Amino acid sequence: MAPRISKPRGWDAGRCQFIAETYLDWFLNYLDGEARRNGSGAGNYKLEDLRDLAERFLKSERSAPLLLENSFFTCNQARLNSAWKDDRDDHLLRLLVQQIFPLFVEEGGPELEAGGLTRKMLPSLLKAITAIVGARTLHDYDRQCFMTVKRLRAKAGDDFQWDDFFDDAEVRRILIHILADLAHSFDDSTQGREWFVDDADREGAGVPEWRFDENQFSTFACHFFVPLVEAMASGEGRSHIAEKFDGAEVERIEHFLEHVAISNM
Repeated sequence: MAPRISKPRGWDAGRCQFIAETYLDWFLNYLDGEARRNGSGAGNYKLEDLRDLAERFLKSERSAPLLLENSFFTCNQARLNSAWKDDRDDHLLRLLVQQIFPLFVEEGGPELEAGGLTRKMLPSLLKAITAIVGARTLHDYDRQCFMTVKRLRAKAGDDFQWDDFFDDAEVRRILIHILADLAHSFDDSTQGREWFVDDADREGAGVPEWRFDENQFSTFACHFFVPLVEAMASGEGRSHIAEKFDGAEVERIEHFLEHVAISNM
């Protein structure tokens, strides 16, 4: 069987159905593979055989605990995005934060000591993004995001989901450009950490009140730059990035992702 829901939206029962169907489909494929390997048909299994195979499936790598973990993260992410004040106008902030929102301790994420994040990081994060990308550019992006939400709400009405906004092609382009600018601004992983990680010798005027520790920065980078990692892995996404940066600069972005983001995934 193939899952009836190929791409769930939101965080309702449809996403739960998607997880269940996907998991069942993987088990059936595992069952078929075992039957072929033993030279018998899947229909020859008795109930006790199926229970034994199910137990072996759960213990195998193909049981894919990452499917459940990632699905829970995505589901929780969608729920929190939906609960986040729907009438707020700073949709660009919602776009930037949605990758890390479920990691905030205030939203039930892991404790700070375990790499969790906090809403207190947002002023420092936005300050760094503004300094790197530019206030005028961010203002233009924010306006585009606002108009996109307005267009999508007019089209979908009560069926609007924030997934519609995050999946919009123009919105994805904005996010990728911002993340590429951030990654490009880091000459190497050491400098990348120095932008955010607390260092007693660097305290002084103009330093944000809240800074990451090393573990928190690793958690942040691992999740925050996922859309850029995915874009760099696709031909179309990579070509869009290459339109803005030359070959050497694209390599710099790759270097950052390999040493700061991807290495922590």
